[in-house]
Amino acid sequence: MSKRMIDLLFADGAITLDRRDDSFHPWSIDSLREHAPSGSGKSLFHEAETLVVDNVTKYLYEVCEQEEWGGDDYPNCAPPFPTFWMESRAPSFMRSGKTVRPWQGHHAWGALFIATEIPTNLQDVLAQPDSQARVKEELRA
Repeated sequence: MSKRMIDLLFADGAITLDRRDDSFHPWSIDSLREHAPSGSGKSLFHEAETLVVDNVTKYLYEVCEQEEWGGDDYPNCAPPFPTFWMESRAPSFMRSGKTVRPWQGHHAWGALFIATEIPTNLQDVLAQPDSQARVKEELRA
């Protein structure tokens, strides 16, 4: 069986897109070290729990006929761990109602999740000038 994305990232690293000039550059997982908990010296990937969710992907695309999902379908979206990596391989096919067609998307996908507490005064926090500046800077990057 072929390696998982997380294994390939640990072994080979990855590349990152510089949106300013549409160029690709080598990217190291260790670049996440600066965001790790203070004093740990470990990158967030090394701290993360790995969740392989192929069974969920298979159910949502191959088994379930439901096509639209909303907040009522996911009443609890609490993260299972403070830091976790979730990845899945693509389904063999996708169901759209009663119609079944071959999968033509990516072979696999994954994401690193970092849980954080949302402040109870989120509106006030976002209204602060420094928060606005950070959001604008992120949108430019």
